[in-house]
Parts: sequence; structure tokens; C-alpha cells
Amino acid sequence: MKKNPLSLTIPYILLAIGFLFLPLAASADISLFPTGYWGPLVSCTWINCNTCHLFSTAQMVIYFIMTLTLFVVGPIMVTAGGIMMLISAGNAERFSCGWKMATGAIIGILIALGAFLIVNTLLYTVAKQIPGFSGTGFTISCTANSP
Repeated sequence: MKKNPLSLTIPYILLAIGFLFLPLAASADISLFPTGYWGPLVSCTWINCNTCHLFSTAQMVIYFIMTLTLFVVGPIMVTAGGIMMLISAGNAERFSCGWKMATGAIIGILIALGAFLIVNTLLYTVAKQIPGFSGTGFTISCTANSP
């Protein structure tokens, strides 16, 4: 049985590419590996709070939920589906179940990202009309002195 020369060279090419990106991963630049949003969730200290702070807090809660979705739940579900496919041992039903789990997780992440874009845009649009708004981009910021 003659082996295909391409099947022997592909692992070496992937290994070489991996070694090219290893120093990049070791630099631990925050822009290369996003870490999500872990807090604070409340934007004011209950002194000088206004309506704008309510919208800012809502945006921070949405950021936190998206962080959990993208960096915790999504990868766990994709990994669980991949493991289920790996240990299926030729059982087509278990492989299919793992495949559905992994693709369902990816589709769920895409739906969550779409919902995030819609909700964050609406939240920002409404918050712009409130006195005390001082946001830039799509980040809601507030001044403490306005009513």
C-alpha cells in the first residue's frame, strides 16, 4: 500500500505554522486574546445616579452575559460535541449527536452575537437621548451631575 506524499507533509506544514505563531501567543497581548468583560456590573455608587446609569448598567450586564456565552458556555458545548464525536467508536447515532451539539453551539453563538448587536444598538440609541450621556462609539458613559 503506497502512502500519499501529501498526507505526510501536511502535519509538518501545520507544525511549522504553529511554531511561527508560538512567539505571538507568548507575548500575551490583550488585543490578540480577548478576555471579555468581567465587571463591574453597576455603573454608579447610588450617589448621584441618574437614568443614564441605568442604561450603562444594562449594557454592562449584557457585556457580562456575552462574555459568559462566548468564553465559557460556547467553548464547553463545542468541546463536549467534539468529545462525543471522538468517543463515538463508529456509532453513527452518537457521532450525529455530537455533530448536532457542536454545530448547535456554533449557531447559538452566532445568534447571540446577532442579538447582542441589535440590543446594544437599541440601548445606545435610546441612551443618547438621555441627559448626562457622554458615550463614545457604542459604549454608554454618564456624567454624575446631571438629573
